[in-house]
Amino acid sequence: MQRHLHESKGSRGLLRDARLPTVRAAKAALVALVVITALLVVTPQVATAQETTTTTITSVSSDFLAGDPMTINVVVTAASGTPTGTVTVTDGGTGSCPITLSGGGGNCQITESTADPYTLTASYGGDSNDDSSTSSGFDVTVGGDATTTSLTIATASPVVGQPITVDVSVGGGSPTGTVTVTDGTQVCTADLSDETPSCAITETAVGTYGFTATYNGDSTYS
Repeated sequence: MQRHLHESKGSRGLLRDARLPTVRAAKAALVALVVITALLVVTPQVATAQETTTTTITSVSSDFLAGDPMTINVVVTAASGTPTGTVTVTDGGTGSCPITLSGGGGNCQITESTADPYTLTASYGGDSNDDSSTSSGFDVTVGGDATTTSLTIATASPVVGQPITVDVSVGGGSPTGTVTVTDGTQVCTADLSDETPSCAITETAVGTYGFTATYNGDSTYS
């Protein structure tokens, strides 16, 4: 009986000793898990937002005539710092020009070939710190180059019931289009593409008449 008890106690000791490595390994794994968890907790990801910007066309300097450049001045501002990068100015059609910002501002030029109204818009592309933005429209009207219109009564001795031929000319470049001639009541139209632009008006009563000629303009001339 004593031998049996001794053997049982010995068996329990061996069993305890066999479990020791397993317990130690479990404790080591738990410590490693705590360390990894701590590392993950102290390294959070932080996201930063870009600054909101405002883009403004401050002024446009030009004589606003077709064929002459318009200089467009632009400023980009942010709540803090000075925006960098580029701005693109467009005219609502095919015209555009780029600006490389310096100190948050800059200018560029667009030349319109047609006399028309245009709406200019400036679009800022943003940079690493500043968000993109677009200006409000800036309306401009481009006119044609100035011209002078003259007429000559080609009919030597006008009489009632006979056409009175009026020759016209438009100076100040190479204008195209038409000229309207009137005696105050009747109207005729001369085409500048003709070799000798002219038209005729027939008076039905004896009297004195005053003739005027008005050039109707084209895409470049007014």
